[in-house]
Amino acid sequence: MTYPLIEHIFSGSEVFFLLVMAYDRYVAICKPLHYLVIMRQRVCVVLLLVSWVGGFLHSVIQLGTIYGLPFCGPNVIDHFSCDMYPLLKLVSSDTYVIGILVVANGGLICTTVFLLLLISYGVILHSLKNLSQEGRQKALQTCVSHITVVVCFFVPCTSLKHSWGNRRGGKKKKVKAIHK
Repeated sequence: MTYPLIEHIFSGSEVFFLLVMAYDRYVAICKPLHYLVIMRQRVCVVLLLVSWVGGFLHSVIQLGTIYGLPFCGPNVIDHFSCDMYPLLKLVSSDTYVIGILVVANGGLICTTVFLLLLISYGVILHSLKNLSQEGRQKALQTCVSHITVVVCFFVPCTSLKHSWGNRRGGKKKKVKAIHK
């Protein structure tokens, strides 16, 4: 249970940290003169701690759903890592409801954060109309790296969460993405 705990702490913290980074980009582009006042060191530390606490809570909720389940039979997981879905295959009782809870927890967090990221970048793009061409280009260059990371995070996350519905089917290819 240690591996899934640590994996979910880091991945949950990462998704919340992407939101913190989007807020930082928003403040830097939309309120550049107030940036140092808004993003003081204390605020940055609080945002970092909120990211870690969010990841920890996500992990505790994920593992809390399977902690008391009866495991029996072989303890070998036919997977690259000890993630939630391969772990659910070792449970001797019906895991349909638990699987839905696992998907709901991860899906709710991913969907909410993704929508907040879209809103953040929508506000940033809306504010660019007041800038000069050079200012727009500079602002977009600031955002491109973060948008790339967001895409690299959410595309594998979405495709792997979507494949949960077919988990009882035939053989599946083993894939390890950046994020589970």
